[in-house]
Amino acid sequence: MDDVGLLDEARRRLHRKRRFESHVASFVFVNAIVWAIWAIGSDHGGTPWPIWITAIWGFALLWDAWETFGRRPVTDEEVRREAEKMRR
Repeated sequence: MDDVGLLDEARRRLHRKRRFESHVASFVFVNAIVWAIWAIGSDHGGTPWPIWITAIWGFALLWDAWETFGRRPVTDEEVRREAEKMRR
């Protein structure tokens, strides 16, 4: 990868990390509000309704974390190896 390509990739990764940080902040803020509303205004019988918001959004947040930090970028060497396999 040339310097321009490396800088472009670094820029994309930094933008992705910033979006993830924003996602985490939104998750914490909104969940704190809905759980507070539930705690103040509910009779607390049965399953707390905010659990659905937290669980579904939490799953999305985990997926976003995997996309942001867990995946490795495809390297030029991997592309060359895959192309070599395709030639056979």
